[in-house]
Amino acid sequence: MTPLLLSMLALVAAVDLPPQEAVNSTVSVYRGLVFAVNGDASIELDLYVPKGGQTPLPAIVVIPGGAFLAQEAKKFKDEARTLAETGFAAASIGYRGWPGHAFPAAVEDAKAAVRFLRANAATLGIDPERIGAFGQSAGAYLVGMLAVSAGEADLEGDGGNAGVSSRVQVAVCFSGLFDFIRGEGGENEGGSIAKRAFNRLWIGGPLDENRDLWAAASPINHITSDDAPILFVHSRKDSMVPWSQSEQMYEALRTTRPESKLLLLDEGGHNIRDNRKIKGEAWAAAIAYFKEHL
Repeated sequence: MTPLLLSMLALVAAVDLPPQEAVNSTVSVYRGLVFAVNGDASIELDLYVPKGGQTPLPAIVVIPGGAFLAQEAKKFKDEARTLAETGFAAASIGYRGWPGHAFPAAVEDAKAAVRFLRANAATLGIDPERIGAFGQSAGAYLVGMLAVSAGEADLEGDGGNAGVSSRVQVAVCFSGLFDFIRGEGGENEGGSIAKRAFNRLWIGGPLDENRDLWAAASPINHITSDDAPILFVHSRKDSMVPWSQSEQMYEALRTTRPESKLLLLDEGGHNIRDNRKIKGEAWAAAIAYFKEHL
C-alpha cells in the first residue's frame, strides 16, 4: 500500500458493520451498508464475503442494469454471491437513476461505492489496491465509466469519502453501451427504440439540444493511457444493445490497454446473466479475468 493511500485511509472514519448473515455454507453478507448520502437519499450496498477467506480480499463492485432506472443493492445478489463463492468480496450496490436523477448521478454513486470500499478497507477486510467492477447493460456502462474516468473531478460527486481514489484495477462488462452519440444513429447502431428512449431520459434531453453532454456521458470519450483493462462480453443476438458497442469500445481501449479482451457469443441475447445458453461461458471468462488481474 502506498503512503498516499495510507494517509487518505487514516482520514476516514471506519464504518460500523452490522452482524453478518449467512447466505449459504461458504458465504456471508453484511446488508444495508450506506456508502453515499446525496441530499436526503442514502445509497446502500450489500457486501458478500467468503467465510474463512484470507484477508485482505480482492473486492468487486457489482452494478445492476435496468435502463438507467434507480436500482437497489439486492438486484444482483446472485452475482455477488457467486463472486464471493470464488474468493472475492463482492459489493452489490444500488444507485440513483431516472426519474429524478439524470447523468451523472449514477456515475457519481458508482464512484462513491469504490471510495467507500477503499476508505474502509481495513474494517471490511479487503485490499484497497485490488478493486474491480462488474456490471450488465446499464451496469456495464457504469463499470465502463469507472474503468476509464479515474481522477475526473466532474464525475466524482459529493457522496462521501472525498479525496479517496475511485480508481478500479479491472472491469468486466456484459452487454454494455459505451457511445451514446453513435447509439442515436439508427437501429443497427443504437439497438431498440425503447433503449434509445431510455438513454434520452437518463441523459436529460435529446442529442441535438446538448451534444456536449451526450459526449461527456459516453465512456469511449474518456479513454486515456492509465485506464483499467476491461473484458467485454456481448451476444451477437442482442436486440437491445448491439454488440458493435462493445467491439467499438474494445478497439479504442486496446491500443493503450492490450490486456483488454472481447468475447462475442453466438447465442443468447441482451440478458446474459439469466440466459442458460451463454451465462456459463460468460461467467467462466469473467471470473478467470478477475483472478488474472486482481
